[in-house]
Amino acid sequence: QIWVAEGNYIPSVLGGTCDDCKTFRLLNGVNLYGHFAGFENGIEQRNLKNKNIETILKSDDIPTSSIVLASDLSQRTILDGFTITGYSKGITIDSSQLTVQNCLITGNLEYGIDANDSNFTIVDCNVRNNSDGIYTQNSNFTITRCVIHNNYGSGISILSAPAGIKITDSFIYGNANDGVHTDASGLILRNDTIA
Repeated sequence: QIWVAEGNYIPSVLGGTCDDCKTFRLLNGVNLYGHFAGFENGIEQRNLKNKNIETILKSDDIPTSSIVLASDLSQRTILDGFTITGYSKGITIDSSQLTVQNCLITGNLEYGIDANDSNFTIVDCNVRNNSDGIYTQNSNFTITRCVIHNNYGSGISILSAPAGIKITDSFIYGNANDGVHTDASGLILRNDTIA
């Protein structure tokens, strides 16, 4: 696992100038944790409620295809404790198993999260002020204790989805289009507020 201290981090391409290639690419099975002040000896010592501590992954003023890329991750991988913001997609999940937790995904000019052919989990996240909050195709996922609001398209778009997708204990409100736009026949909603 990798621990990342508070601060601003901008992706770059080693030895190249391809703006589209500038991304934080996750490694298979390597968990990435942010929101560290610098004194912690364990992940559980982070104060996730302290808004003065932020580990920010951003594209700054340079368009990229995605700030964070999870591609072909066959082992469950964790992204935990980051603010993800910029001029592109926040997180792209492609043919991967990923858990995103304790993250703020905001201000992305494209989707906050764009998932294709993946199995993923989103827990205790705030997804706001993106184009669409979460856009999925051919993916199986669960969303738990999340706030998804004030996105400029839909809060969640679910296309070509299998049965069994679960959204639990979440608030979805104030999005310009649908709170949840779906063609899934087996969507399970439990204790959610959608407005």
